[in-house]
Amino acid sequence: MVDSLDVKNFLQIGANVVIVGGVAFWLNGKIRSLEDRIVELEKQNNEYAEIIKKHDQILSVILNNPIERSRPPPPRPSPSPTPPKQKQEEAPDLDEFLQDELDEVEKYRSGS
Repeated sequence: MVDSLDVKNFLQIGANVVIVGGVAFWLNGKIRSLEDRIVELEKQNNEYAEIIKKHDQILSVILNNPIERSRPPPPRPSPSPTPPKQKQEEAPDLDEFLQDELDEVEKYRSGS
């Protein structure tokens, strides 16, 4: 009777060791795969952070140097009450010239 009880206890202990070893092995594999996934996600996060930094830099450049698209032309000075003494060649109006240049830039940027 004593021998059969010792054998049963020995088999029970062996089965428990096998079960605990199997669970430990499974958990170790699971932990390793999760650690690999964490490293992969950290790399991806760093890549996204770099992209966001570049986008922030681009946005700051754009916001600091806006293109004045809808700005109306500056008011022209009213003609002076006294006419010039000598008639000189008329120089092209600077405002019109700049507006034409701005229109050409707009056309170029819009792809037309």
